[in-house]
Amino acid sequence: MRKRVLLISVGMIFVVAGIAAVLGILFLISLANQEPTTKDANYYHDIYKNGGYYARRHANHELAKDPAKGVPILIEVLSREKLDDAERCLWTIGADAVPELLDLEQKTDNIRLRCSLLRVLYSIVLEDKAKDQDRENIIKELAIAFSDKSPEVQKHAGLGLSILRGERSAPVLRKLLSDEALPKETKEAVAEALKVVTRGE
Repeated sequence: MRKRVLLISVGMIFVVAGIAAVLGILFLISLANQEPTTKDANYYHDIYKNGGYYARRHANHELAKDPAKGVPILIEVLSREKLDDAERCLWTIGADAVPELLDLEQKTDNIRLRCSLLRVLYSIVLEDKAKDQDRENIIKELAIAFSDKSPEVQKHAGLGLSILRGERSAPVLRKLLSDEALPKETKEAVAEALKVVTRGE
């Protein structure tokens, strides 16, 4: 009888211990799954750099649905390092991101960031997500950047012009060249860009 009671007691101890272990694991999982109260650039940078496919995809969805919040965060992320998903999210946002991207591309001294912005901008045109005036401004910016003093900026601007060659960019560049108010240096940059996009025609 004592042996039976002892076995039952030991069994109950194992059951209680097992339940406690399971509850502890569930508690840790719940803590891990809790989202931070503030999702800032640090949070999204970590997701884009270390997160899995679905985590990165979810981050893109969150930021793209709210451009006013998403664009500044994505820019800050890209100012730290080149991350393809962050770039992709910006050109998914498209037209709503263009004014801020163009303004920053003209002002920042961060070469890596400028290259990222140029990639995003020509991708927006390529995906037909830009408004007509934005498209012209993007192609103009690519033409100016093609004569930039930075070889890296030149390279990415040239790549963008090559990708957008033909009907997408040539008419815009010809229109710019006919603008009498265009500064001489800008006109020279546009002329060089036009050679790139019409090569082989």
